[in-house]
Amino acid sequence: AMGLGKSHIVIVGANSYEWVVAHHAVVGGVGVSVPLDRQLPEQEVVNLTRRGQAAAFIFHPKHLPAALAVDRELSGVRHFICMDPERLEAPMPEDPRFVGMDSLIKQGLSRIASGDRSFVDAKIDPEEMCSLLFTSGTTANSKGVMLNHRNICANVYSSVRVLEIGRGDRYLSILPLHHTFENTVGVYIMTYYGATICFTDGLRYLTDNLKEWKINVMLGVPLLFENIYRQIRKNLEKTGKEALVKHMLRLTGLLRKVGIDVRRKIFHQIHEALGGNITLCVSGAAALDEEVVRFFDGIGIDFFCGYGLTETSPVACCGNRFVNAFGSVGQPIPDVEIAIDTEETEPGPQAFGEILIKGPNVMLGYYQNPEDTAEVLQPDGWFRSGDIGYLDKKGCVHITGRLKSMIVLTNGKKAFPE
Repeated sequence: AMGLGKSHIVIVGANSYEWVVAHHAVVGGVGVSVPLDRQLPEQEVVNLTRRGQAAAFIFHPKHLPAALAVDRELSGVRHFICMDPERLEAPMPEDPRFVGMDSLIKQGLSRIASGDRSFVDAKIDPEEMCSLLFTSGTTANSKGVMLNHRNICANVYSSVRVLEIGRGDRYLSILPLHHTFENTVGVYIMTYYGATICFTDGLRYLTDNLKEWKINVMLGVPLLFENIYRQIRKNLEKTGKEALVKHMLRLTGLLRKVGIDVRRKIFHQIHEALGGNITLCVSGAAALDEEVVRFFDGIGIDFFCGYGLTETSPVACCGNRFVNAFGSVGQPIPDVEIAIDTEETEPGPQAFGEILIKGPNVMLGYYQNPEDTAEVLQPDGWFRSGDIGYLDKKGCVHITGRLKSMIVLTNGKKAFPE
């Protein structure tokens, strides 16, 4: 109704059903979604809305002040859409450009009913940008990653071939939706499987949410899983069961080698503390302590570490049921190639260097920034990740640090503060 067909549209706010609907509506209606970090200061929201050349601004009620700031400073933003108007603490301005999402949905439904199929039949060009994601950092140097429909769909197709999730499995969404990790894996991949997405009420309520919603799948960053692991360890110490659990982990490990798996039965009390239904955890975004992975795996939860970047839509590699080398981030997912740019003359396994990624999930480039794009995208399609690592004998990727933080010692040896 607003003629926002090919426009860029900012979405900012808490993880919610409305957030996902807004994002789908923009991407499916051939617009470009520009998701912003909901924790950005107001001025940064204004700056990125300007840089993203947005024509509309979709916001959560709590972000009304940011919407008003954008309205004051940017004349190019023509529409302000509130995700859920009845929850507004402060009243919306008396201004036709400020509307509630529910009234828009009503308008849309009546237009479809009267035979207007312009939105439903909008032709999607898989090569066109559909998502503009600003990487973290101050707005001055944050880069806008351009992803198209093909990038994201290819990443979904590749990822679902290595992860097993059942229809109706319940997934707990914890990470912010403006991150590609949560966006691609937590929304598109879960929808692809027919899983149910449950939005957490906040980290304070994590255990309640796990129990209440009988969660099966969790995606998170290392810190989340380290905290859960520490909590379990603390409880075991308190109840004096630490030695017993250690012994049982050894025993169940030996039984598994001969094909007997009794992990979930033996450790059922630990499982109950986590809601009783968790079968799969995936960790990404940073290195996770191997001890944590071993423990979760030992008690009967499939625990995989993955790796990727916003620039690769994001998943590049991930552990799976067949190959899960602890301490690694798994093998490249189907259709994605990974190479190591090493200086060694006879590279064997363990030869380390910059991780290069090639595949249909590699971004179009950085928005209005050909210099930075040329620096990372090679003419032959390889993307330079800026991360240093190596491949092991099984073809699993191990990350040792960031290129930028590498220290070269006087004897030519390379060291990583990480």
